[in-house]
Amino acid sequence: MKKNIRFENKDYDLDSCPETWKMYTEAYKTSFEDLLNFDLLEDKGTNRPPRCYIKSKKSSEESNLKLKMAGDTIFNFGSNKSTNTRRNRYYEKYKNLLYRDFKDDEDKLQEYLGELKDCNKKYHELENFSFMPMTGGMQAVKGIFLQENIAAFIAELEDYYKKKKLGEEDNHCFMTYRKGEGRGKISPKNKEALKNFLKSFIDHIDYFERIYLVNYNEFEELIKINAGKIDSGKKVVNYMGFAKKYWIARGRIGGATDLFRT
Repeated sequence: MKKNIRFENKDYDLDSCPETWKMYTEAYKTSFEDLLNFDLLEDKGTNRPPRCYIKSKKSSEESNLKLKMAGDTIFNFGSNKSTNTRRNRYYEKYKNLLYRDFKDDEDKLQEYLGELKDCNKKYHELENFSFMPMTGGMQAVKGIFLQENIAAFIAELEDYYKKKKLGEEDNHCFMTYRKGEGRGKISPKNKEALKNFLKSFIDHIDYFERIYLVNYNEFEELIKINAGKIDSGKKVVNYMGFAKKYWIARGRIGGATDLFRT
């Protein structure tokens, strides 16, 4: 019987806490042990709540490039009660869209509100966590620029690798976007560290399958459908369907996603 994850270090951001890192190590070490040092978990220099991360390994060619890898919440259905920052109130945003667009159909409204509550309950479960580099602009792009839309994020990854083939990846938002209008671009050192990490993937499909641990072909159409701005009740319903299908697929993996369940 499934139980909730037993997080002991509740002062940490749960997608990057020590317990969650047990899952990350099991799920990702084989694929990334040549690039990342899984033996040293740190939380120095992170904001409140603190986040655990690992760093890239040094190489003789790129000894000055140190990428930090932490966790990420894939689908953000967080509410005022389930998040630590005010900007992550997507549960309330989506609920308002459902009320606005389905107010004349009470049965559908209640059905979709129930689904939204279920999605909120999955917000801090292991099937909803994945790797995400702290170094560079990827977290800011997904979390702020794309308003936590994972489908839009994958679409941006596809665009990045298209630009990379043309030698134009430095102009992509992953390399230029930074939180706060007045803070300028990411540093050259961080840009090179992120580019070095992204070189380890063939394309956005390879990234999706190795980071999100499911088959891309199973989700290609859902990514296309949900890549736009989520600004209507219908789009919220579509996005919830994407999330539920993803969590079911992740649950089929077993092992890593069952570490904290009995």
